[in-house]
Order: sequence, then structure tokens, then C-alpha cells
Amino acid sequence: MTLETKPYGSRPTFPINEDAPKIDFAGYPDTVIADEIFHCKKHFKQVCSECAIDYSLSNFLTRQMGHNGTGIPAPSPEQMKRIQELKNEGNSLFRSKHFAEASAKYTEALIMSNQRPPWDSGQLISEETSVLLSNRSACFLEMGKYAEAFWDSEVVVRLKRNWGKGHFRRGKALIGMGRYKEAIESLYLATVFDATAQESKTLLENAKKMI
Repeated sequence: MTLETKPYGSRPTFPINEDAPKIDFAGYPDTVIADEIFHCKKHFKQVCSECAIDYSLSNFLTRQMGHNGTGIPAPSPEQMKRIQELKNEGNSLFRSKHFAEASAKYTEALIMSNQRPPWDSGQLISEETSVLLSNRSACFLEMGKYAEAFWDSEVVVRLKRNWGKGHFRRGKALIGMGRYKEAIESLYLATVFDATAQESKTLLENAKKMI
């Protein structure tokens, strides 16, 4: 079985019973079975680039047929870790005012998030995407790319309608575009959803003076 590149990435790997015996698989000298699922024999991995194997599909089907309504696979911890790493790198670059480089990191994280398999929680993906888009919108605002900042923040407020930060970034972008009445509406919502956000309140008052 060869390692294949799938459009959604590998399916998740599965925890196994540590006491499960390793059983040789007839006809496949590089493969062992443990807890009913396949692993490479050399490294005992379900997906192994060194051995050029990917048993994730077979193992997924095995678990799917046997779970009897007990649940769905958990999100890939490797994918979650890499997305978080990219986000942290973007945050560090943003703090050092390298806004273009930071936006590139957030974009890379968004692409990886978009490759999550369809069984991952929609709420998880929505939350992850909202934060990354909001962060990228902040980069665009700093670079004076107000239209790009607007479209990122527009998606954010559609995904998380009650998140003040999304409305704040949308309002700030609209001010940059000279659309003051719409900006006031967004900034008002930002203050409604986050009454402690002084920056939103200040920007709202400033926007009212621009009409």
C-alpha cells in the first residue's frame, strides 16, 4: 500500500489498546495488525512517510464499521498543532510589525484549516477560521489594505455574529474605505457585544463625526 496525497489530507490515526498483540499480516511483510488496524512494521505507525504507507483509509473504514454509534474520529492532533504553530508565528510577526509576513502565516494556517476532513466539528472549524481571518484582517488594516480587511472581517461576523472584535475590525475597515454610516453600524455592534472595549467606543464616536 503506497502513501497517497489526498485533497483533504490523511484520515485521522487511532489510539489502540496498548496491550493488543502485534500480528503479522499474511502477504504483507512490512505490515502488522494491532487492535484490528494496520501499522507499518518498522516504525509501528498507521501513516508513515519513511515506509511510504498510508493505512488511514483502511483503518478508518474498520473503525467506522465497528463503532456502532459510539462516536466519530477526533480531530488530528498533528493538524491542530501545526495550525496553532502557524498562528503563533503570525502573532509574533504582527507584534514585531512585520504585517505582510504575519498575514502570510495566517493565510497558511487558513489553508491548512480548510483541509480538515468533513467529520471534524463545524464549530471547531468556524472558531478556528474566525480567529485566523480576524488576525489577518488586522494585518491588512495596518498595511492600509482596507478592502481586503473588510472582506476578511465580513466573513468573521457571519461566522461569529456576537463577537465584538469581528465587528470592530469590520468597522475600522469601512472607515478606511470612507463608508462611515456602515462603519457606525458595525462599531455600534462591537460595543454591544463587548461593552468593555474602549477602543470600539472611541472609534464609534470618531466615526459619527466623519459623517
